[in-house]
Amino acid sequence: MTALRAAIAMVAPNRSAGWAFVTLFAICLAAVAAPLVAPYAPAAQDLMERLEPPSAAHWFGTDNYGRDILSRILWGARISLLVGLGATLVGMVIGGALGIWAGFKGGIVDLLVARVIDVLLSFPSLILCLLIVSLVGPGVVELIAAISVSLIPKFARVARSSAIATSHREFVDACRTVGGSDLRIMIRHITPNVVGELAVMASLWTANAVLIEASLSFLGLGVRPPTPTLGGMMLEGLNLLHEAPWLTLFPGLVILAMVLVLNLVGDSLRDAVDPRLREV
Repeated sequence: MTALRAAIAMVAPNRSAGWAFVTLFAICLAAVAAPLVAPYAPAAQDLMERLEPPSAAHWFGTDNYGRDILSRILWGARISLLVGLGATLVGMVIGGALGIWAGFKGGIVDLLVARVIDVLLSFPSLILCLLIVSLVGPGVVELIAAISVSLIPKFARVARSSAIATSHREFVDACRTVGGSDLRIMIRHITPNVVGELAVMASLWTANAVLIEASLSFLGLGVRPPTPTLGGMMLEGLNLLHEAPWLTLFPGLVILAMVLVLNLVGDSLRDAVDPRLREV
């Protein structure tokens, strides 16, 4: 984690990165506190106030069923963050472990894992997730699983590269000399030198996961109604784009803000840890 702490210290004077961190924290806080701060229940309907434009009573307006858009966005952001962070965590754990194992063992193991990584990376992430979700069906757990599959090879490639470099360092040879097992070396010596880079890249790839979740929801393959999702709200407002543009505008802006600040945070941390990771 030393690399991660050093990265945070290096990006602290960066004002744009600082604003990105603050904005990301505000979005996460609002989403987590949605049950407390949302002015209305996300599924509460009032047909007398359907398709109301933004006003003092409904800051982001209402939809075709009179549901408050702001409240639904706050709850929908919870789903986006849950899926994005969940998929990234699963992808980082599995991909990181796979990459560390392959990079440390070398030989035929490394060759086979590298080929599997190349095959998975040859598929566009969204297409791969579409294929998986179409097979397993929609749902939060299914989305996390599908998106994590697209992230595993990305994390594995970073972990493998770092593990190969670390496994040839003197302290690893010293551990081998005194009889340290492969498992002990990987856990006690390789992993601490890899996890910092993985954590930095995770902040960048969480943005990708959030965008994929929104895309799948927009295509009707996300979490099923009545649970609100940002992509699903955009889909619902598509047929009313000219009559009530706020139905699509505000969820789209929130998705844009989330992806933008996550990318800014990830870019800042990545460049601080190792500029060579720009090529990953």
